[in-house]
Amino acid sequence: MRDTRGDRYHAAVHWWLTGGSAGDDRLCHDHAGKAAGWTVCDGLSGVIAENKNITIWPKTMDGDQIVPDGAGPQTIAAGS
Repeated sequence: MRDTRGDRYHAAVHWWLTGGSAGDDRLCHDHAGKAAGWTVCDGLSGVIAENKNITIWPKTMDGDQIVPDGAGPQTIAAGS
């Protein structure tokens, strides 16, 4: 993900597996700011199980709160 605006907000992505355990629910924040460029969320590949769907939900955050109109559409992808 990448923070593209020099404002007080930051980018985040939330993901979870359909039918997965609560431990599979993850959230990654980009607190590095616009100047840092792309941020990589480590650990995702190690939790995607075969034959499960993963839901990815991008967000714009102010601290630990989603800003108004700051949640993008959820995307569901099938694991292989």
